Amino acid sequence: MIDLPYRSVAKDAAVIADQARMRRDFAPIETPPELISTLQLLTGYRRDLIADRVRLVNRLRDLLVGICPALERAFDYSAAKGPVIMLTEYQTPAALRRIGVNRLTTWLERRKVRGAGDVAAKAVEAAQSQHTALPGEGRAAKLVRDLAHQLLALDERIKDNDREVRETPSRPHLEGPPPLHQALRLRAQPLDLRRDHLQSQGRRPRPRKRPRWSSHAAPTS
Repeated sequence: MIDLPYRSVAKDAAVIADQARMRRDFAPIETPPELISTLQLLTGYRRDLIADRVRLVNRLRDLLVGICPALERAFDYSAAKGPVIMLTEYQTPAALRRIGVNRLTTWLERRKVRGAGDVAAKAVEAAQSQHTALPGEGRAAKLVRDLAHQLLALDERIKDNDREVRETPSRPHLEGPPPLHQALRLRAQPLDLRRDHLQSQGRRPRPRKRPRWSSHAAPTS
């Protein structure tokens, strides 16, 4: 958008609509069918990946409740990558208590986890609240580890898909600025546009009142 004084969304919309009505020299934008099909495939595939991710996160949290409810509540596994990386190696309260905050922090830092100290402190604190192994903990821990690896791999697939969407051109190459930018650039001289339109009809434009400037400058001593 062009930065102009006294701009507003309503004024820009009015200028664009007025230009679309009066002008006949805007170049039509035709999207190739190949581009439409490519974007439809990529966006549809992304929806499927996101749905798979939601299912993985929900299953992961459900299994963690059967291992350590405090650990399940400690993190938002759908938004934080660090705790998921931790679960690829440490899933049970006993394992977290054994490694401790310092060594877990070092382990996470080696894997480039952001805020490794905070993640380690929260995880060990949650593990300290439970000293009883729940039934089926061993098998549940293995499933959590597998789901954590799947979730990290799925995140990489989503990133690759998003990168391919960004690299896909959104429109074919056009000579000159896009029509929308043409209209917004003409917004800089609304009086001249109005004058040219009226003169083409043999009419004289009435002068438009210019807005007053208000000064808010701080007083000088």
